[in-house]
Amino acid sequence: MMKSTVSFLLALGGLVAAQDFSADYKNPLLAKVLLYTYTNGFRHDSIPVAIDQLKAWGPYYNISFDATEDQKMFTEDNLAKYDALMFVHTTENSE
Repeated sequence: MMKSTVSFLLALGGLVAAQDFSADYKNPLLAKVLLYTYTNGFRHDSIPVAIDQLKAWGPYYNISFDATEDQKMFTEDNLAKYDALMFVHTTENSE
């Protein structure tokens, strides 16, 4: 858990550092992140907990999280809506 928390905080720091904080910046949302949770085989029981926790942290960091297991979400148009993609406990996804 500590390793994933540290990874999240490092990723969050990178998103914050990459933002343009000029005076005309009107959108308070720092980032929109797609959480991908598809599994094929073993499924971690902690996936729903991870999604809920990330979504709970979102308002504190002005980050919006959407979660999906749908592989069809990986289109150029859809991914263009997001600033980051986070793989959450995915397993055996060699398809």
